[in-house]
Amino acid sequence: MRKFEVRNPVYGDKVIAYLYYDETSREYKIELPDNVKFTEAPPILSEFIEKGQKEIGNEWSKRSDKAC
Repeated sequence: MRKFEVRNPVYGDKVIAYLYYDETSREYKIELPDNVKFTEAPPILSEFIEKGQKEIGNEWSKRSDKAC
């Protein structure tokens, strides 16, 4: 499994999410840290933060790369 940090340069390069890619299953997952505010993330991730959801599954993770 590969892990990538998603950073926001506007907020001092703050890590706003972690993107995981499983090379075997070819699936993605996004985890949102507890300290990220919805105003610091792109709109598609902000919706999940506002709902209190900290993990985003494969389907929405694939959509996020096109929206950011």
